[in-house]
Amino acid sequence: MKKRMQYLSVVLCFIFMSGCSGLKIERNVSNNVFYSSANPSVRIKISPEFRYVGTAEERKHNAYSDGTVGGVTVDCTSYIFVQKDRYNYLKKAISIRFYSTQGSGYWQSDIFSWLKNMIDSGIMNIHGENYQFSVIADPHPFTITELTTINSNGCIVPNCLLAKGFGRRVSTDNKTKMIILYAEDAQFKGSNNYGYRQWLNVEAFTDEQREFLREFMVRSEGNIKIVD
Repeated sequence: MKKRMQYLSVVLCFIFMSGCSGLKIERNVSNNVFYSSANPSVRIKISPEFRYVGTAEERKHNAYSDGTVGGVTVDCTSYIFVQKDRYNYLKKAISIRFYSTQGSGYWQSDIFSWLKNMIDSGIMNIHGENYQFSVIADPHPFTITELTTINSNGCIVPNCLLAKGFGRRVSTDNKTKMIILYAEDAQFKGSNNYGYRQWLNVEAFTDEQREFLREFMVRSEGNIKIVD
């Protein structure tokens, strides 16, 4: 009897593990709330000032970050929200991205290792989870398919955006990471017309830029809420 019980336990465990490995993850957007059933299980509330314009998908071959010969295939799926002015210029955008590696590839703990000229970076804790964040100025912070989706919805993208990305590895095997991108037009007109080059040297920031950056960080947190 004891042997039968042990055998049954092994069979049930195998069935459970097989079922979990084939479990389909549900992700969708409804009323500006993004939902993911797993990897991670989360709901993200986006400000009603933004309009959801759809998903974008792409597959790329990424070189290994440590310089090793070869690389890994990465699938990226994005859920995109935009805010534009009456002239159709993009004012703000949010993209919730999921990057999944194929084969034996996995993500290193530093999920922003490729970025240069960071304005700010660090760790933020949300509901007990640590999220790595970075802030950069970038003429092209969007993926190719994200940009196509944004343009197809009538948005004119400015030449320089301030972008904050925050995220973490979200699967136990480290093969999936989630990055939430928040971007704003950085060419605001104060006493100067600030373009991309004016955002590259943090030490040379004017008081106007520092104030814009401070308000940008506040807006980034106010427009995106991870609710659970």
